[in-house]
Amino acid sequence: VGEGRAIILHGGKMLDAKWKRGSNLDPFHIVDSNGNILYVPKGKVWISLVPNTKNPSFG
Repeated sequence: VGEGRAIILHGGKMLDAKWKRGSNLDPFHIVDSNGNILYVPKGKVWISLVPNTKNPSFG
């Protein structure tokens, strides 16, 4: 419940976004910097939940 940083990697690009969730019964929403909902593309998807105390690295 709440909101936090989301990093979206797709099509060779990285997008800084935000996840939001109103209550334990609500689904997660991922939004861009303008508040527009982003949808997960079709196909295989990998989601990793990282604590706020960690900084993910890519390479």
